[in-house]
Amino acid sequence: MQKHTLKKLQLFQFKGYSTIELSFQTGFICFLGKNGSGKTNLLDAIHSLSLCKSYFSSIDQNSIQFNTEQGSVVGDYLVDDENVRIAYQLFKSKKKSVSKNGKAYEKLASHIGCLPLVVVTPYDVDLIREGSEIRRKWLDQCLSQTNNNYLQSLIQYNKVLDQRNALLKNQRMHITDVKELLSVYDSKLVELGNFIHGVRKQFFIQFTPLFHSIFEQIGEPNEAPNLVYESDLNEFSFASLLDQTLQKDIYAERTTVGVHKDDIGFELQAQPVKKFASQGQQKTYLLALKLAQFEYTKKQLDKEPFLLLDDIAEKLDEFRLKALFDWITKHTQTQVFLSDTDVERIPNVLRELWVSFERIIIDQHAIHSHEKY
Repeated sequence: MQKHTLKKLQLFQFKGYSTIELSFQTGFICFLGKNGSGKTNLLDAIHSLSLCKSYFSSIDQNSIQFNTEQGSVVGDYLVDDENVRIAYQLFKSKKKSVSKNGKAYEKLASHIGCLPLVVVTPYDVDLIREGSEIRRKWLDQCLSQTNNNYLQSLIQYNKVLDQRNALLKNQRMHITDVKELLSVYDSKLVELGNFIHGVRKQFFIQFTPLFHSIFEQIGEPNEAPNLVYESDLNEFSFASLLDQTLQKDIYAERTTVGVHKDDIGFELQAQPVKKFASQGQQKTYLLALKLAQFEYTKKQLDKEPFLLLDDIAEKLDEFRLKALFDWITKHTQTQVFLSDTDVERIPNVLRELWVSFERIIIDQHAIHSHEKY
């Protein structure tokens, strides 16, 4: 199994940081300090090095420090005894750039999966509470890190979908012309959509047992968790669906069926988690989901993802917090980066588990202290 470790992190004009440099030696790195001190920005920098984008903002320019024209994050990694430098550069006036050992990627998608990671944050509750788009985004991230063909197909699907929707919005065309032009897009959309649907179905076949197993380890017995892949393509062919909804699409000026409408049902004892699960059950469900993502990614890539745990202790009681770290120490050898507002809470848990860690106190986007235990 491939080993990869982040040895040094450098930020320049990235979010609240003018400049900062950190070196790491252990497997558990604790960024600790008050809210707004800059802890989460460091986690987001690590995320950007792996996935070429911020976890918390879809607009790249938002990661550049205020009143500056550019920003960057540089990570020095050890990958199977080879030194690898990844540079993530952002600009106000042009597209971002990601490079490996000084050579820029022509396509950022080529980098996805090289340094896989899994993020656990308080915002994960949105997976339960918000709409299907949030759940599809999580699913696509899982698959994009482990299957480059899926990522490329998803990019192409979204491009064709945008072109089809633009045509549907063109009210100046005669309906006969619209139908003829749509058929060109439909054939490509069906080809790509069927592939994406097939990969997603196979994912749930492999992923669901991992999820069940982890839930049983960190949750309560007899809660019967389940995941349901919801897609119109489960029952009907994509081509026939597009044909049946043609008039509806023309009226709506958008494509109303396809894998871009897929969803995931989260269930406990055959009931929706959103409506019937307690807050504690929801937290356990989400933790099991993310840890299963970790296991799935590890199995698919034969390398362990990094784990980023943002303010994890704020949302977990003492029992679940210890269950989480107990699982991590027993089942992984990965590097874990975490943040917390309490400078002693997580270090005390790690001490109980006899785990080496680094305690880095952050104050006003600067290092107050950096100690190894």
